[in-house]
Amino acid sequence: MGYYDPSPWIESNDSLVASIEAILMRRKKAQSVGRVVGKSFLPKNNLEMKVLVGDTGEQLRLIEWQRDRGGQIYIELSLHADNYRKGHFRCGYHQNPDGRRAPPPHHVHFPTVTYRRLDFGQSTYAHPISEDSDCNYVDALGVFCDCVNIYWDGAPIPLWAW
Repeated sequence: MGYYDPSPWIESNDSLVASIEAILMRRKKAQSVGRVVGKSFLPKNNLEMKVLVGDTGEQLRLIEWQRDRGGQIYIELSLHADNYRKGHFRCGYHQNPDGRRAPPPHHVHFPTVTYRRLDFGQSTYAHPISEDSDCNYVDALGVFCDCVNIYWDGAPIPLWAW
């Protein structure tokens, strides 16, 4: 487990958001795992993790869901309304703002000073993740957590996620 430094994937005139990367470098632990309820904007088959940043006490929110069509898996790590990372598993290519492409099947979006918002439809950078193309819901969660230094072993995963 550790922190993945995505800086090689950005242009030299841009930079990572230092405050976000400082949080992601710290060790974090999953506090609880469950199904998100009462969120009409998320599909039924989703998972929410509360992630505690060890030395600061900040609480991040991690949400994972799978689309019914195509089996694409999405993961978001955020603090309030700011997305720190977005993982797309079992997806196609991602076109970075500098023209380089993150190849399939998996990639993780990250904010930079120039491209800070990770909202749908916004131009963002992403780095590839080389992992088995047939990874399942739980595998994707493990790979994503490894990239952002989240320890979740021992946090209960609902049976429906398997």
